[in-house]
Amino acid sequence: MSHLCAPFGLTIMTDHKTGNSGIITTNDTKENGVLLVQSAINSNLFGIHKDVFSIGETAWKGDDEQTPESRFFLRTKELIYQMSKFKKHVKPIVDGFSKEKAVYSGKDSSNQDDLCMCLLISVYFTQKYINNQG
Repeated sequence: MSHLCAPFGLTIMTDHKTGNSGIITTNDTKENGVLLVQSAINSNLFGIHKDVFSIGETAWKGDDEQTPESRFFLRTKELIYQMSKFKKHVKPIVDGFSKEKAVYSGKDSSNQDDLCMCLLISVYFTQKYINNQG
């Protein structure tokens, strides 16, 4: 998979315990992604195509007896919820040698931010790719 991501400047990571793969993001990537998503939302740049789909939990649970459209809107509802929890957390200075640190996350003991991160990553790296085409 890393050969597919290399042209876009993405760094792939694999968790050796679970086998899950992911993209390494920095706080700069997240902050720029947040700004780009906010701009896209404010400019009404998001739309829905009639052929859009979401596999949801069908990938590991089998048929969920929902239409692709209803499944998509469930995922969209979850994305909106995750976005409402996603925020910038500023960690205070703990000693004279450290500096203030900002962390973007929507995770807590009962919430995940996977869909939100997916949106941020896709918008950020799409814009980065477009900018490098000129």
